[in-house]
Amino acid sequence: MSGASVSSQRASGGYQAWVVGLLSLNFGILFFDRNALNFLMPFVQPDLHLSNTQVGMFSSALSLTWALSGLAVGRISDKLGSKKPVVVVATIAFCLCSFASGLASSFFMLLGARLLMGAAEGGVMPVSHSMIVSEVAPERRGLAMGVAQNLGSNLLGSGLAPLLLVPVAAAYGWREGFYLAAAPGLITAILIWFTLREPPAEVHDEALPKVPLGEAFRHRNVVLCAIISVLLVSYLVVCWAFMPLYLTKVRGFAPETMGWLMATLGLSAGLGSFVVPAISDAIGRRPVMIGFAFLGVILPLGGLYYTGSPWVLAAIFFFG
Repeated sequence: MSGASVSSQRASGGYQAWVVGLLSLNFGILFFDRNALNFLMPFVQPDLHLSNTQVGMFSSALSLTWALSGLAVGRISDKLGSKKPVVVVATIAFCLCSFASGLASSFFMLLGARLLMGAAEGGVMPVSHSMIVSEVAPERRGLAMGVAQNLGSNLLGSGLAPLLLVPVAAAYGWREGFYLAAAPGLITAILIWFTLREPPAEVHDEALPKVPLGEAFRHRNVVLCAIISVLLVSYLVVCWAFMPLYLTKVRGFAPETMGWLMATLGLSAGLGSFVVPAISDAIGRRPVMIGFAFLGVILPLGGLYYTGSPWVLAAIFFFG
């Protein structure tokens, strides 16, 4: 399909912004659900008599099925030639898994809910990115994909989630926190179904051939960046899984203090999704990747060794 034909199929700039904003909101709500267990774990662990090994298994299980689902659901969507229904069904399934997490009365019930949750959520962002590529003009596509993946997930899933869920759990119980987390996703699923169209099937310019995956991985930088991404995501998953427990059980912070300390991570990540790429545009990718990776070391070190004011610790968390 030619570039001119593709351009003629694209909707208005306002609709493009709505697509990006709604998909970012949807992914943020799913991340809210995903991170809920981490922030509620100081309440869940003693109630279900969980060991630290079992706590780690929840994150591992969700990450495993998420990774596998991301490959499988994207391929299914391509074969069906349908994107919007896939995102809607996956979102609803994810919300039901969050509700099921609140019903869990044992380790294995909660583990099963997390496995299914990862399977449901794994395909949402790849298919959402595909919708954005189909709808958003190329000159705005990079920013649009960054906003869709990073803005909602960080501000809602990492920033707002602990501020809302911890007080709910303290006042009513951790199960109610999961029920609260499940509801908003049903609303975004309805909005996606009724306000977004099924995007054009083909948007690429045939003059720009697709690069096979095997050929891409013959480039050293692609392999290195993939390895770096795996390590950084591992850093994030471990931090979000155990930092709430560490702050409450080891450092002795009240759950409410833990909540706003963790919220600083979401705020900083949301801002960083704009600021860090802008810095890399100005001075280059490599020094930014190296510098900010080293800066990230202060987050776990601050949690481990800084014993002063919680406000200073929040600043360490923010920059780390």
